[in-house]
Amino acid sequence: MRKKRCTTSCGGERAPRGKQCRVNQHLGALDQQSPAFDDHMANIDRSRKMTQDYILDRSVVRESECAERGTMNNSYAESIVSGDRNRFQIVQNQNLLRGLDS
Repeated sequence: MRKKRCTTSCGGERAPRGKQCRVNQHLGALDQQSPAFDDHMANIDRSRKMTQDYILDRSVVRESECAERGTMNNSYAESIVSGDRNRFQIVQNQNLLRGLDS
C-alpha cells in the first residue's frame, strides 16, 4: 500500500513526506496558537500579581521623573505618594507592565 503524499507547503517549498510532514503541520498549528496562549498566560500573570499584592498588602509605585517602578507595602507607598503627588503615583492594576511589575 502506498503512503499518501503530503501536499501542503512549508515556507513556500513543497513539504517533506510522511512523518516529517505531520510534524511540520503540527508545529505550524502550534505557531498559530502561540499568540493566543501568550495572551492567556499574561492574563493569568496579571491576575496572580493583583491577588498577591492584595493578600500581602502591597502596591506598585511609579516615579515619574525617571520612569522607575517598585512594589512596596501599602502604608509606605501611601506615605511616598502623599509626600510628592507630582512625582510618585500608585500604579492601577490595569496599568501593570508584563515582566516589569510581575
